[in-house]
Amino acid sequence: ATTTPTTTPTTPTTAPLLRDVLATSVPRSRASTAAFAADVMTVPASLAGLPAISVPVGLGADTGLPIGMQLIGAARGDVGLLTFAAALEARVASLGSEGGGGGGAG
Repeated sequence: ATTTPTTTPTTPTTAPLLRDVLATSVPRSRASTAAFAADVMTVPASLAGLPAISVPVGLGADTGLPIGMQLIGAARGDVGLLTFAAALEARVASLGSEGGGGGGAG
């Protein structure tokens, strides 16, 4: 039986620009906390031992950087999850070529 994966954001925010990361003089302990917070959405699937994959689904309006959507599959549903993710990624790409899809820095 095929099941539809659970969807969640991959991260709670869009990715920071590299120049902003390099220009930050944040103490190492705060930087580690920020890095953990950015991964908070991926932890539950890992802890549960479920297959998960992040698929690009658009571009941030402010940065133009990719935004990911995490798909979480059923236990031992790796092949089905990869098949679903490939189809989703192809559909999102076709929407982009048709003028749909997401964002982009103006």
